[in-house]
Amino acid sequence: ILIAAFAIFIHLIPTPVYWVPDGTPGPLVAYVGSNGNFVTLLFTLALLAFDVWVYIPFVRLSLAVEGRIREIDAKEDHKDV
Repeated sequence: ILIAAFAIFIHLIPTPVYWVPDGTPGPLVAYVGSNGNFVTLLFTLALLAFDVWVYIPFVRLSLAVEGRIREIDAKEDHKDV
């Protein structure tokens, strides 16, 4: 939100002024709300890419922990036999 507020403050993107229908896909909300401003669409897609980039390490960590838990469970199951 702060990044978008700063972009509006420096007039990089316009303030959304139009009503957007419910069910509009997230990345298109700002584009439609700004009357089809292409810079707004690019900015929204850049923010989406940034969000994914920030989230990837947490997904990798979760997968690593899950794999380690499965290894430990497999060892315990094998030990009981």
